[in-house]
Amino acid sequence: YKVGLNSKYEEKYHTTCVTRFDSGATKKEISAMSTFYYPFVAQRYTNYLMAPKAYPILYDIIRRITLKHIKYNKKIAFIFNKTDMINKVHDDLCKDILGIDIGIFIAGKGREQLEKLIIFTTDKSFKESIDVKDLASVACTVPIAGEGRLEQIIGRLRNLKDKEVIFYDLVDVSIPDCVRQLNKRYPIYRKICKKIVEVNI
Repeated sequence: YKVGLNSKYEEKYHTTCVTRFDSGATKKEISAMSTFYYPFVAQRYTNYLMAPKAYPILYDIIRRITLKHIKYNKKIAFIFNKTDMINKVHDDLCKDILGIDIGIFIAGKGREQLEKLIIFTTDKSFKESIDVKDLASVACTVPIAGEGRLEQIIGRLRNLKDKEVIFYDLVDVSIPDCVRQLNKRYPIYRKICKKIVEVNI
């Protein structure tokens, strides 16, 4: 499933919602996201997002998106980089939203979880050749730069005639590498998506 589109992307039905938030990362915190070999490591970025400073901001966005999809009965998949992050957000949402039932799909296991309205998964798990019935939205917390990977993830979205199909790109703009990678994604969005909407939190 490549973006759910026909050849040359002539049938564009996705909306990309670039959701910018600012956690106020310091130079020291930004520096901690790099290694000797790599200027930016996604796992370290995720560790930062799980810390007390950034987590409440990101969690509030995830919670609001979740409530919106429950209200309108729209299926959504949230993409995280680490299972620790999945467990943390899962536990908090279950405390906040009574009766919520979240499916967790990791490394191709538990395909029955893909039937649930709210799905948590990782970027590595969700790029496999899977078909998620009636998937209306994907919300990605992972900064993805590669065109192929991004197309695979967006490709899980279905063309639902009665519902708006949305890819949420959640970006911490206080981190320069996140902004740089977002700028690399814009040309891809312009090529494969119907429209781009920007929201500043």
